[in-house]
Amino acid sequence: MALEIQNICKKYDNHDALKNISFSLKTGDIVGFLGPNGAGKTTLMKIITSTLKQDSGDVFVFGKNTLKDEITTKNDIGYLAENNPLYKEMKVNEYLDFIASLYKIKNKKSVILDIISKTGLTNEKTKKIEQLSKGYKQRVGIAASLIHNPKVLILDEPTTGLDPNQMVEIRNLIKDIGKEKIVLLSTHILQEIPKICNHIIIINEGKFELFYDYNKKTFETYDLYKKPGILNKIIAFLVTSALFISIFQIILGTQVREAVDALSNLFNRDEIVSQLPLVFEIHRTTAWVVIISNIIIIYKHRFTFSNETEQLVIILTILALLFSGIIMSYFSVPGLAQFIHLLGAVAIFVCQFSMLLKRFNCSKLVFP
Repeated sequence: MALEIQNICKKYDNHDALKNISFSLKTGDIVGFLGPNGAGKTTLMKIITSTLKQDSGDVFVFGKNTLKDEITTKNDIGYLAENNPLYKEMKVNEYLDFIASLYKIKNKKSVILDIISKTGLTNEKTKKIEQLSKGYKQRVGIAASLIHNPKVLILDEPTTGLDPNQMVEIRNLIKDIGKEKIVLLSTHILQEIPKICNHIIIINEGKFELFYDYNKKTFETYDLYKKPGILNKIIAFLVTSALFISIFQIILGTQVREAVDALSNLFNRDEIVSQLPLVFEIHRTTAWVVIISNIIIIYKHRFTFSNETEQLVIILTILALLFSGIIMSYFSVPGLAQFIHLLGAVAIFVCQFSMLLKRFNCSKLVFP
């Protein structure tokens, strides 16, 4: 991949600004970077551009580590800050000439003329920046970030404060640039995202939440499968298999219980149970798998709950399933415990299915 973010962490005092953020992008990706205020968007952008150092993790720009090869990677990245700092008393062509000099660009004149043409500044090149509209000032900022022909372009709130016509112009410019570069842009204007981007990344409270691909219409939530270590692979498998394990539990438990109850009229119940040790061990073992998997699912999906009551109901359902199962396994309590246990198993299945649907529907609601 052209841009790789691997397990980036950043802490300010006791606050975790970024927690193990990982994703990768390729040339042609135009990515909308979303999240609430304080989510860590600007912090991550500054780390990618090497204006801020991470506490741990790595950023690779076309195979080069930003910490070990800072000068080269900085030349591969263009950055437009949110406030778009410009020397407003300078003319457009003078300002771009100044920026080109900082990068020690050869053939400055031809490069500047080319970038002025690409960003639609031909008729404005001899005007002072202070005389330009907000939209054209943004164009100047984008031109300055492109002057050294970077492979990655990072834009922080590029359409903020623009009128509808200016938004359309900047949107088209970004889409044109994104054909041959990686573009990562941060914005709070959600309706702009599907009109510009082909991918979306959401972070919340410094953690990776979702990666959405508009082209494939697929989304990826937490990154369990990509974490190293066999334990994480096992956990990921259990979590994603929990729904099917729950179905297996309901069928196995119900069938075994029905068989035991039916035969207990003819034979001693304890003798029947003693003849089915393997079946009961499978049932008990997978029960723990279901419980642990559901705890992980609840933790991972905690941001999709509409309120704390909804989460509490699911937790109480798991506890009811657990305690009724223990009572049935180790004590001779028929009837009510059996009914509660079966009801809890079905409720767990419904909760799991509901959480998956909710995550899917939330993505459709936010990204029409």
